[in-house]
Amino acid sequence: MNTSLNWIKAMVPGLECTDQEFRDAMTLSGTKVECFNAFDKNLDKIVVGQILSVERHPDADKLVICQVNVGSENVQIVTGAPNIEVGSSGQKVPVVLDGGKVAGGHDGGALPEDGIKIKKGKLRGVESCGMMCSIEELGSSREFFPDAPEEGIYIFGDDDRQRALFSLFLEKGFNTAISSNCFSGENKKIKYSHCFNESKSFSGTDFLVFPIPVKKEMIDNIFPFAYKNNYLIGGLFDKELIDFCKYYGINYYDLYKSKTFVTNNSKITAEGAVFNAMHSSKITISGSKCLVIGYGNCGKKICSLLKCMKACIYVVENDMKSKSFHTQDLCLRTKCHNALFYENINDIKSIHKFDFIFNTAPSKVLTHNILEKLSKNTTIIDIASAPGGTDFDYCKKHGITAKLCPGIPGTYAPKSAAHIIFNEIVNLKREG
Repeated sequence: MNTSLNWIKAMVPGLECTDQEFRDAMTLSGTKVECFNAFDKNLDKIVVGQILSVERHPDADKLVICQVNVGSENVQIVTGAPNIEVGSSGQKVPVVLDGGKVAGGHDGGALPEDGIKIKKGKLRGVESCGMMCSIEELGSSREFFPDAPEEGIYIFGDDDRQRALFSLFLEKGFNTAISSNCFSGENKKIKYSHCFNESKSFSGTDFLVFPIPVKKEMIDNIFPFAYKNNYLIGGLFDKELIDFCKYYGINYYDLYKSKTFVTNNSKITAEGAVFNAMHSSKITISGSKCLVIGYGNCGKKICSLLKCMKACIYVVENDMKSKSFHTQDLCLRTKCHNALFYENINDIKSIHKFDFIFNTAPSKVLTHNILEKLSKNTTIIDIASAPGGTDFDYCKKHGITAKLCPGIPGTYAPKSAAHIIFNEIVNLKREG
């Protein structure tokens, strides 16, 4: 079992010791400490920077030149991160300054014992003063930061829904703690921090609101401060977290159990998916040929929007044989969208003619066997939970535009998404 030292100190009042002293004492007592992880090991001169501008590298197609404000000054950093695009600005990112140190490389391999020293240098003839970091380079992983991209640097606050919700709670006079990666709001009614380590953080607090999806690791550093008096709010609780909450008597509410939330959230998701498609393609939706994979809440909403935009719609739904799914009903529903229905994607003979493909299925649907039949002009928008249902490596290698778009409500319409969550919590409080 992995246990936070902060937990132990909270459970044993007056315990003051370093991690090494604790491990030595446990060993001498006959209790074996199997492993110890220091998540801040080999991290030095790391700050939060804000990207001011991004320009193309004159001598390297895959590199860009970024001007980054690191607080005391502006520095120039050259990067090949795929999620930093020319013309973008405003993103807040972790930056290791010249002479600093990171825990490891971006390849996700074993962390070197002494970390990696970062020095000012030149990349293809252009000076680079520091480095923007991925989660892996900071010694962590997507297990603890599920919003982190599979490739590229970590961008703080991609899900602005949390910040919008924070402001909304303050405006309405609620006492709430919001777990996020952005900042700590001191002397406010609502604590807004990724790391809670003091019991006073939860004094008078009604709700703890977590990003979606929420996993057990996210609550590790708040237990046992909060479990007696607070309500955990999140979405897509996994079985481990549910069992944990039940065992310790923690009150929790999974937003995805609410039909109202799911319906309203899917509307934003569908709108954001279509927006991303329009932004990623050089042609219009109107008159295009679109394939929607999956006909759940999001799939239906995407079809509705595409119909309004006068697109030609095709639908693939693999769940036809389930007891809860009836062919006749589905055909009637797809007919309302002027859509042609297929049970299997392999049944589509002219798949190479699609301009847009929207995937909502969490399983690997767009494999290389399907992708090799597509036109290079096809734009794929994948809104399934990471890692998505698309072979992105194949797409990248063969020049197919494919974009994974997790957490659309928080990035596309954070204020609207925040209002949806807020209304759910208000109803929960009203019902007692």
